[in-house]
Amino acid sequence: KNVKKPDVFILIDITPEIGWDRKRDGTSMTHLRKLYVSYDSIKSEKSVYVIDGSMSPELVRDEIINIIKELNLSSGGGYVV
Repeated sequence: KNVKKPDVFILIDITPEIGWDRKRDGTSMTHLRKLYVSYDSIKSEKSVYVIDGSMSPELVRDEIINIIKELNLSSGGGYVV
């Protein structure tokens, strides 16, 4: 496949328990734990920015905006996941 690799991957690092408490959309805790383990394995990659997801949603948003501004991606010059 010809899939474009992102310039930046922003990972909101949140425990399955906190994620479940916030979302409650029917996703099982087992599934959230599997996702957490999967994403945990990429935290140390070069283009991954990790944000502490236990902060308030507003602070998480602010951190994402700061990363985008810092990397000058807000002008459409990059691909963020």
